[in-house]
Amino acid sequence: MSLVVVLELIIQTIGFLFTAVIDPLAGGLVMATVGALGVSLFARIKTRKALPFRALTDYQRVIVRRLMWGNVIVNVPFVYGVHSVGIGTIATMTALGPLCVKGRQLWENRRSRIAKLQIALRGVMIVGVIVVNKPWEAFGDFHMDMLLGLVCGLLSAWSYWNYLRCVYGNVFSDEERLAFVAVADLVSLPVIAVAVWVASLAIGGGYAALSPKVLLFGAIAGIVAFMIPTIMAAWTGGKVKESVSGMLYLLDSPIGNLVGLLGASFGPLREQAPDVWGWIGMVIVVGAAYAAKRLPFPNQEPPHDGLPVKGGP
Repeated sequence: MSLVVVLELIIQTIGFLFTAVIDPLAGGLVMATVGALGVSLFARIKTRKALPFRALTDYQRVIVRRLMWGNVIVNVPFVYGVHSVGIGTIATMTALGPLCVKGRQLWENRRSRIAKLQIALRGVMIVGVIVVNKPWEAFGDFHMDMLLGLVCGLLSAWSYWNYLRCVYGNVFSDEERLAFVAVADLVSLPVIAVAVWVASLAIGGGYAALSPKVLLFGAIAGIVAFMIPTIMAAWTGGKVKESVSGMLYLLDSPIGNLVGLLGASFGPLREQAPDVWGWIGMVIVVGAAYAAKRLPFPNQEPPHDGLPVKGGP
């Protein structure tokens, strides 16, 4: 089942290639719209029920709100952060989200040998992510706008941690999970639409950049990078442990490098081909993730009904 999560990341990364050659704000808006509508249609057909906008439990309402804000962050602050401090910095900061999944449980058991090994391996993984993304390259010409970009990076890290916590940190059925994820995707669209307009005033693009090419590539990304991975995550959410999901999502940077190599091989993304440091970083991340997955997780919590949002992560 872990391989399905890796496949989900590969498909998502390939989908994002279509937004790499268009305006990011406009492309993200189209991607979010097409993806949310596609997930909702699939959920409606799969469950044979109307989406439960009102028939949600209290836990599910919390999850919907958190996923909604996570969607907004990925489509706007994430884009602004890339514009401000570069993709390397934002990708590195975003990796802190998956790194911190089940972090409290590890910290509470930090005296045990297994917890110490798990914490150490996560430290090795983030070092590998840093080597892959080389975030220091963006700070040769520092300016104050970068401070806001770093805040956007922290928000992006939270959004990924939040996504894994919401999707993999509960014991709902596949159909229930798919339904409330679809609701969250739909209710996030108006907020994303307004946020794109506001962000475009600062960095340009957005609605002014909408064109046939943006609509086409954004729609493809909506299906490949948004709809298909979301459906896959709803299915694997009850079958992959939350602690494992965090380690698998740390493979995002190596997968991005490999997809970049594929794109470079065909010409349009030649600048994204990994250098020697990229390959070294990939080996570090993949090796540490494999070792961490092979180790047991300290004092695995028993299954619980819903998302334990009260009292923190």
